[in-house]
Order: sequence, then structure tokens, then C-alpha cells
Amino acid sequence: DQLNIFGVLFHLLYHPEEAFTILAYFAIFIIGTVVGDFFFNINSIKDQEERKKKIKRVFIRTNLIVGIIFFSFGIIYRIDRIDFILRQTISAMFYSIGFFLILLAILLYLEESEKIKPKKRYRFFFYYSFYSFTIYIAHDLLYIIFLEQLNAVTIWLAVTGTFILITLLLKVLHKKVGLKASLKAQLGILSLTIANKKEQRKSRK
Repeated sequence: DQLNIFGVLFHLLYHPEEAFTILAYFAIFIIGTVVGDFFFNINSIKDQEERKKKIKRVFIRTNLIVGIIFFSFGIIYRIDRIDFILRQTISAMFYSIGFFLILLAILLYLEESEKIKPKKRYRFFFYYSFYSFTIYIAHDLLYIIFLEQLNAVTIWLAVTGTFILITLLLKVLHKKVGLKASLKAQLGILSLTIANKKEQRKSRK
């Protein structure tokens, strides 16, 4: 371990080494950004029929096809080693991304075709999306709390209790401080500020 900034960054981004690392699965974050941008553009379409057609033909179909290709490749690639169930392997990355895209396409299809009619708002998912990066950075605290304390039975109690506690904490946190506690939002604001300053410099020239 290094007691400097590089040691700290290594601990945050690669700890524990045998778990899923943020950089190895950075593609999922990029996909999330693209999906968000797509829905932003879709929601600006006033014609509801045109909106539904674009979602079904462009988004759902593309997601499903790409997801199936990635999912299949993840399973087939090095199938003799069953690499897709091993963390930090190429197979596992393709398998996970493919599974994510297929699941997203199915859920969106069920909602758009009104197979399911959720009456409540997606507040639960909003908290975990809005504070996702904050949760990831803070997850090391759980490692200290439960270090060598859990077994095959108690781990499920710990996971359930922690999950409920985090949900309640995020709800309170959002009401009290809002985007100030969201590292993802702060990074967005920072990137926007930098982009605006660059544009101002260009306009002066």
C-alpha cells in the first residue's frame, strides 16, 4: 500500500481487487449516459405516436440485438473456462453489459406496451441512480463494519438491513442537501463549468 494520492486512488477504484472494479465496467456508465441522452431527446417529441415508434423501433430493437450479441459472446468466449462467471474477465464484462441491455429493453417494452402499469413514481430507482457514484465511493465503510463478521446465513440479513438503511438514508439526504451530496451531479456541474469557460475563452479570441 502507498501512503500517497496514488495509493488512495488505487484503494477507491480497485478495492477489493477480486471484486468488480469501476474502471473495468466503465462501459456501463457510458451506456447509462447515452440512454439518458436518448430519453432526453425522446421526451422533447410532442407527438406521442412518433415518440412510441422511435422508442420501439430504434431503442428497444437496437438494445435487444446488441444485448443478445454481447450476452452470447460473453458466454461463448472461453466457454471451456466458464470465464463469464469470473469477475474482471472479458467474458464477464460482455456478459454483464449484454444482460443489462436485454433487461433494459424488456422493461422498457413492458412499460411502453402497457403490459405493466406502475402507479407509483420511480423514486426508489431515482435515489440509487442520482447518488450511484456517492454510494460506490462510500461502500468501503461497509467493508470495515462487517469485516470477518458474516457467514452464509447472516450475510443475507446484513445485506437486507443495509439495503433498507441506505434507501432511507438517501431519502433523507435528498430532502436535506439535494444534489450537494451527489458526486455524479457535482462532476456534471464541474464539467459544465469547464466547458463554459473554454467557450468564453474561444469567444474572446
